[in-house]
Amino acid sequence: MSDPYLLLVFTTSHAIGIQKKLEKEGIHATLSTIPRGVSSDCGMCVRFDGADLEKVQEIVDHIPFEIQEIIPFPKQSS
Repeated sequence: MSDPYLLLVFTTSHAIGIQKKLEKEGIHATLSTIPRGVSSDCGMCVRFDGADLEKVQEIVDHIPFEIQEIIPFPKQSS
């Protein structure tokens, strides 16, 4: 398992739609709240394993709406 990534979107409905699409394509993806320190227009994001990054990027390149960005899950400072 690789480090997690977050897919940031502009609306909650987009997050739900993308999560369902990724699951349909065999990628484990979960809805999550945006971690502190991450700026987003929406309070929800889609979290997935970094090992699936290339496949996720290919899928979102073909969806009918724009995503905000895909970022690595922020590391917790100790």
